[in-house]
Amino acid sequence: MSNRMIAPALAAMLLAAVLPPPGARAAMIGTARTVAVIDTGADANHPALWGRLAEGSANVAGPAGIGDVAGHGTAVASIVARDDPDSRILVLRADTPDSCPARCSFREAELIRAIDHAIGQQADVINLSIQSSGRLSKRLKKALVRAVASGSVLVVAAGNGGAAQPAFPARWVAHKKLRQNAIVAGASTDHHALAGFSNRAGKTRDNYLLAPGVGIEAARPGGGTWLVSGTSFAAPQISAAVSRLLGEVPELTSREAVALLFATARDIGRAGPDRRTGHGELDIEAALAAAREGGWRVSVAAAPARLLLGPAFGDALATGTGGLEVSRAADETGLDGLIGVAPELALVPGPGGSLLFLGSGDERAGSPGAAPVPQVALLMPAGTATRLALAATGAPALLDEDPPGRAGQTLLTGEAGLFEDRGAARLGLARELGGGLEARLGLAGEGGTLAGGTADLVAAGRAGRFLLGIGLVDEDESFLGSRDDGGLGLDAGARSRFVRAAATLPLDGRTRLLARGVVARSEPRGGGGPMGAVVTSSFALAVERDGLLAPDDRFHAALAQPMRVESGVLELAGGRRAGLEPSGRELDLELAWSRPLAQDVRLAVNAIARTEPGHRAGVGPDLGGLVRLDLRF
Repeated sequence: MSNRMIAPALAAMLLAAVLPPPGARAAMIGTARTVAVIDTGADANHPALWGRLAEGSANVAGPAGIGDVAGHGTAVASIVARDDPDSRILVLRADTPDSCPARCSFREAELIRAIDHAIGQQADVINLSIQSSGRLSKRLKKALVRAVASGSVLVVAAGNGGAAQPAFPARWVAHKKLRQNAIVAGASTDHHALAGFSNRAGKTRDNYLLAPGVGIEAARPGGGTWLVSGTSFAAPQISAAVSRLLGEVPELTSREAVALLFATARDIGRAGPDRRTGHGELDIEAALAAAREGGWRVSVAAAPARLLLGPAFGDALATGTGGLEVSRAADETGLDGLIGVAPELALVPGPGGSLLFLGSGDERAGSPGAAPVPQVALLMPAGTATRLALAATGAPALLDEDPPGRAGQTLLTGEAGLFEDRGAARLGLARELGGGLEARLGLAGEGGTLAGGTADLVAAGRAGRFLLGIGLVDEDESFLGSRDDGGLGLDAGARSRFVRAAATLPLDGRTRLLARGVVARSEPRGGGGPMGAVVTSSFALAVERDGLLAPDDRFHAALAQPMRVESGVLELAGGRRAGLEPSGRELDLELAWSRPLAQDVRLAVNAIARTEPGHRAGVGPDLGGLVRLDLRF
C-alpha cells in the first residue's frame, strides 16, 4: 500500500445554514456508546458537537490538537452526533501534519496509532471514512484485526471511484478475520438507488451496506452547515446505527448488531447479497423494531462455502462439489479486451554508462480502459563482469543485453503465467562466470500481493542462448489466483516453487527459434486444509524472422500454452476427493508482423487463435486479430 491514504474530497458543498441546537438527550446516559471517528479532527465548538466529544479524543499525528482545518472530520462526526444523540464521539485526528486542507493525507503509522487508541478507549464502533490508492501493509491489517478482536465494529467507506470493488481498506473487510464484525459503507441516492460514484460491493457483498450519500447536510467548521456527498458520509450513518442498536438493546452483541443491520436492510438490487448493492440500504427503524421484538434471535442457515478458481484451473470442479459454490475468475487473456496493449518505450543514456528505460505503461489484455502503469528502470555496470538492474512497477528487468524491443510484438503468447516476469518492483544482479556463462539472481515484489526470487544460469555462444533456473513466488490472500470465503484457507496465501528453461537458437542471420517452459509446484500456506498441492505447467515455442517482406520488418509465429493445473486434489465433505485438473488444454497460436513507418511509429498486425480456451474441453476455437500503431518517444 502507498504510505499515503487519501480522504475522499468533500463534494457538492452548496449551502450554508445553521444546525438546530443539539438534541435534549445529548447528556451521557448509562447505555451511551463510543464511536471513534478517525479522520481530520473536528470542531469541538460547533453547536452540533457541544458536549459530545469523549475525553480520550486526541491528535495522534502531531501536537496541533484535534481542530479540523479541512472540514471532513467535522462533517463525519456531526452525522454520527445527529443520528445517535446518545453516543459519545471519540475524535482521533490522524491526518499528516500540514497536508490539510489542500490534500489531506494519512500515514499508516498514525492510522495504526489511532486504531490502537480507539481500542484502548473501548470504542464500540470505529469509523474510517478514508480510502487508499494502494493495498494495505501487514501492520495495518493486524491493527484492523485487533480492533475486531476487541469487540469494536469497523465501518469503512467503500470509496468514490464508481469501481466494481471497494477501495482499500474497505476491500479487506472480506477477510475472514474481519467480516463478522465489519461493514463496508456504500452510498445511495434520495431515490434509494446506488449512487453512480459509489464503489460497488464486489467481493465484500456479504458485508456491504448502503446509506444515503448524496447532498447530506453536515456541520462545517466555524459554524453552520454545508451539503456533502460521498461514501465518507454514508459511513457515519451506519456507525450511528450500530451505536443506537447497541445502546437501545444492550443485550445485543456487536456481532449480532451487524447481522441485524444486514438482515433488515432494504434490498434494492438482486435478491440476497449481490456484487453491486450488497445487502441493500440501511433501514435503522426496521432494525430497531426487530431488535425490540426479539426478531434478531433467529437462526440463520450457514451459507455454502464459496470458491473463486483462477484461470489455471479451467473448468475444474464443474460438478460434484458437495455444496461448495464454485465460480471462475475472469480470463484475463481473452480476446475481448485487446485494446491499447502496446507500451510506449524509450532507452536513453543514463549516468555512468548506464541505460535508463522510460515508459508510459502497459495496459494488459483483458483490462480495457485500465490506467497505464508508469515504468522506469535503471541498468548500471558494476564492474567489468557485473551488472545491477533496478526496475519500478511495470518495467522489464533489463538484465538481458537485448533491449525490450519486442515489447508489444505479441499480445497473447508473450507470457507463460504467474511465474514469468510480471509488472513488479525488481532488483537483479548478473555476474559473468567466463566461458559464455552468466549467473543471475533476482528479487521481485508487487504491491504486497506477490513476492519472490529467481536464480538462473545463462549460457551464450554461437549455438545460441540457453537459460535454466529455479524460483520461488509467495502469494498473499490467494492461491494461483483463486480465492475463497475462508473455509478452505486460501486467504492465508500460497508458496510456489518452479523450474524454468528457455532457449534462443539462431538458424541464420535473420531467423531464430525460441522456446521456454515453466513447471511449478504450489501449495497453500500453513497446510492441513482441504486444498492440497498442485502442479502446473506452461510453455511457448516461437520462430522469429527479420526482413520477411521488407528489410526492416519482423515476423513472429508462436504456439503457447498458458499456465494449466496438471495435478491436484480438493478434499470434499464426506471424505470425497475431487481433481483440480481442467477438462481441456488451451493452446494459443499467434502470428505477429510489424514494420516501422517512421522514426517513432511502428505498424503491427496480430492474428490469434485459441483452442479449448480457458482449458475447457469441447469449447470452440476463439479467433481474433488486431491492427495497431505503436508510438515510441
